[in-house]
Amino acid sequence: MPGRQLQALLRRLQRHVHPPAQGGLADDQLLDRWLALRDEAAFEVLLWRHAPMVLGVCERLLRHSHDAEDAFQATFLTLVLKARTIRKREGVGSWLYKVAYRVALRARMTQARHNKACEPSLSEVPVAESGPDHDWRDLRPVLDEELNRLPARCRAAFVLCYLQGRTNAEAARALGCPEGTIASRLASARERLRLRLLRRGITLESSGFAICLAEQALSPEARVLLVRNALSAALDFAQGKLLGGLVSPGALSLTKGVLRIMFLKRIALTMLGILLVSLVAGGLSYGLLAREQPPAESTSEPERQAQKPAQAGDCATIVSEQEGIVIFLGTPLNAGMNVPASRVGTAIVNGKPLKYRKLKVGDTVEEGQVLGQLDDRFARVEVEIKEAKVAAARADLDSSEKTGQEARVRYETQLRLYNNNIRGNTSLEDMRGAKLSWDRYTSEATSKKQAVIVAQLELKQARTILESYEIRSRVRGVIRVIYKHPGEAVHKLEAVFTVELPKE
Repeated sequence: MPGRQLQALLRRLQRHVHPPAQGGLADDQLLDRWLALRDEAAFEVLLWRHAPMVLGVCERLLRHSHDAEDAFQATFLTLVLKARTIRKREGVGSWLYKVAYRVALRARMTQARHNKACEPSLSEVPVAESGPDHDWRDLRPVLDEELNRLPARCRAAFVLCYLQGRTNAEAARALGCPEGTIASRLASARERLRLRLLRRGITLESSGFAICLAEQALSPEARVLLVRNALSAALDFAQGKLLGGLVSPGALSLTKGVLRIMFLKRIALTMLGILLVSLVAGGLSYGLLAREQPPAESTSEPERQAQKPAQAGDCATIVSEQEGIVIFLGTPLNAGMNVPASRVGTAIVNGKPLKYRKLKVGDTVEEGQVLGQLDDRFARVEVEIKEAKVAAARADLDSSEKTGQEARVRYETQLRLYNNNIRGNTSLEDMRGAKLSWDRYTSEATSKKQAVIVAQLELKQARTILESYEIRSRVRGVIRVIYKHPGEAVHKLEAVFTVELPKE
């Protein structure tokens, strides 16, 4: 029974709203024209199309007509400033509904502070009972509160069909989804509203609720004047004319407050995302370190020495940073170095012969000096793969940027012809198609730039891993112990040398 009552209520509500005129450009097309060309006619159509819905929200939440007028104007001032941030432009109506709801709530709080009397919050609305008409006026904000809590997809379909009088087919075309999907979203919205209203004790036993939702406090003539003033104020606001125009000080204050709330919400979401990424990255790093660290009871004496801070007169242990086979232990020879033939060794590194000076106990080594080399063939292959990936990503980016430049030239040509009214050479559809092509290639270029950055970071990581296959001295001193020999296997963090630090 409650479900049938809610559907009857919504059908009555549809009969009280005025459906938009058939034909014409869709919301997303009008918004694109406003953003790209500052087409005032497109903005005017958007405002007239959504004005009844926005005004209805403001009047249901605010008791005084002048507060509702300020909230109405502030909603469209916010649209002027934040239109580019609307991700789903086919859902402009749903976006405006949410902004109008936020603006009206802020106006309620401002009004309460000025009157020094707190009005009951939306969560404290009294239970609906059969009584005078003023009881229904107190219940009018309830549907808006619960509607604002709906998921974005369900709210968009609800606003189009029940608050703007569109059919399911028209809503499906506006939102770019099948008609069956609209019906499913509306059913989900109705069920959610039914359950939430029942929890508040609202049984919908009166048809007066729908009438109160649809009624307007202003006369038709006053609403037309209000919309015209809001249009002029929004256009003045877009041009930076704040003084001497039609922009209401109250509307301007509400706009600033809502923009601040939207900004803080975006910052909070960004910080939350950064925190989550940091926690995940920290957990992964901790897990990798814990897995790589050897058990405490199996740590050898040389490794324990390697973990101690080096001091003069102490012995430092030089360990291997990777696991592999020792190719040679020594220092690569440079041109001009005079080394006895008995101390010269030869090893094949990366397919090429490399001469090195063999190390022995008593040799002096410097900090950062190469003391040996592990077999790094797999790490080198990984570096070559990453280098090829970087080259491919750069070539892909260059091609995309070149194509995007050509698309930009085509769009500018189409725009110039269209603005000069040169008939037969271009049309609105040609210009919009060229603009969409340019936008698409620009978006692709942005993503491909990120791909290049990722490939470069992967290459840097691969090169860092490759360098870790070299055994280098971390201190200056004298070799006292050599634990490994060429051809032997070495584990990660296993001791290879012990070096005594010089006494000063």
